[in-house]
Amino acid sequence: MKSIQSAVKKYNGSVVAGLKNNWFEVKILIPLKQETVKTDHMGKR
Repeated sequence: MKSIQSAVKKYNGSVVAGLKNNWFEVKILIPLKQETVKTDHMGKR
């Protein structure tokens, strides 16, 4: 977990970890760079 947290912190992201329905769940959010092409939820530009 420490290596994941370090990598996420490096890119100004966030990590949430915990138990949910007897599963260990990890959510990792890392913001995209502004020059990244934006797509909709279907992957279309």
